Amino acid sequence: IFSFNSPMGACTKCSGLGHQSLLGETELASDHQEEEVCKLCNGSRLKIESLSYLIENMNISEVSDLPIEKAEKFFAEFNLHQL
Repeated sequence: IFSFNSPMGACTKCSGLGHQSLLGETELASDHQEEEVCKLCNGSRLKIESLSYLIENMNISEVSDLPIEKAEKFFAEFNLHQL
């Protein structure tokens, strides 16, 4: 459920890629294919259900996106027993 590499966790709109092609299904893909961030998962690549689980008011994508210094502080102060 927390992996975009699995159908259980991958966003259903972008198939876990985080982006979608701007080409129509009948158009041929080129080397310079235009893409946009997936509007359903906002590029997180995960299902909305996976993103609904919060720790300290952040979902798994937000925690993963923390800069290393903030992530280190986050996990140093995190208390699993308070959940």
